[in-house]
Amino acid sequence: MASLEETHVFSPTLLNTARIGFSRAAYFFTGEPTPGSPAATLPGFIAGDPLGAISIGGSAASNPASQLSLGGSNNGSNLDVARNLFTYEDRVSFTKGRHQFSVGAWFQRLRSNENLALSQYGQATFTNLQTFLQGTVATLTFDPTPTPLGWRSWFGAFYAEDSIRVTPGLTLTLGLRDEFSTGWNEVYGRASTYTFTNGAINTQPNIGSSAFTVNNARFLPQPRFGAAWNPFGNLHSPQYTTVFRAGFGMYNDLQDALGYRTDQNAPFNPTYSLSSEPVSQLPLVPSAGVPAAAKLVPGGVQPNLQTPTLISWSLRVEQELMDNTALTVGYVGSHGYHEIIGIDANEPFPAICPAAPCPATYPSTFPAGIAGTPVPAGTYYVPTSTRANPALANTWTYFSEGVSSYNALQVDVNHRFTSGFSLRGVYTW
Repeated sequence: MASLEETHVFSPTLLNTARIGFSRAAYFFTGEPTPGSPAATLPGFIAGDPLGAISIGGSAASNPASQLSLGGSNNGSNLDVARNLFTYEDRVSFTKGRHQFSVGAWFQRLRSNENLALSQYGQATFTNLQTFLQGTVATLTFDPTPTPLGWRSWFGAFYAEDSIRVTPGLTLTLGLRDEFSTGWNEVYGRASTYTFTNGAINTQPNIGSSAFTVNNARFLPQPRFGAAWNPFGNLHSPQYTTVFRAGFGMYNDLQDALGYRTDQNAPFNPTYSLSSEPVSQLPLVPSAGVPAAAKLVPGGVQPNLQTPTLISWSLRVEQELMDNTALTVGYVGSHGYHEIIGIDANEPFPAICPAAPCPATYPSTFPAGIAGTPVPAGTYYVPTSTRANPALANTWTYFSEGVSSYNALQVDVNHRFTSGFSLRGVYTW
């Protein structure tokens, strides 16, 4: 990591600050069985590879919780990333009358070379201990041909702020920041994204330079507002009795770490799911082709992903109780939308009964008194044995459909002693 900053004073009222920076982070994770352990001596699920992950009594998710301790490798074995960031910023600050202006621009170039394909050594999920001892794998997930990918993007922002001293007791701050991203782009045009038709995921992914079919992060305006008001005196005087402070702002989370999902898609990093596979049929030989019964497990991101956004606001009252003792009571709130959540993009389509595939009567899995009775018209039915696209397995896809809400009362009491010691108590509800 390195940075260089230059500050130039043109005049008592005009200042320019420029900085450039570079940072590099990298990691490598083997995740293989410990050398000398029993698992290290067993043959793998994929010919030529170490033993993959084993889950007994758990789900087929990556490294899930299971009834028995996980064995074999980690499902995220043999992963490595080298991430380089080049940052440039220039800010101009100047004063004119009652105004303090600040304008600037910030740019960051991302270069991330990644080998993040999961299930390179395979993961075998067994329904329970009995099926494990019988050697019947409920679900085997594997990636026979992992491929490193190189992701590139530009991120940037333009901003301007004006702090206005309206009166000695009132200061207003107005600001606007516009952020942008060029998307999530693969250096050799190997970005793979699954798209949708009439709500169903398509069997073949879209291949191109970008993981997005639509870039919704080209223009992200973010207004800011702040106010400080002392109705009884000078806001800038060290002696004050009461000050009101209010603020409002909009903030975006530019998506610069999508490789964990975009490195999981066919055809460059295909993850397959194979059901009811006998251990006696293992290991699989990648050069012999993928078994006909195996289905692709798509990953990736929503093709028109939105940028997570947070709107935040606050109102505080600061009151001097006595010399060197102040009380602050405030309300802080926020609302977030377009937040990232993981969804199975191949869930079955629900039906309103009577309609296919609604059953005529409730199945035997329902409680006594309900099982076997007719399904009433208008019942909302979600089938469990079919998917929206039967040619694909389940998915784990990032969608920008999450929301959040936060509201808080904050109380802060601060007392400063003459010796330089201070005592502070804070409560948040």
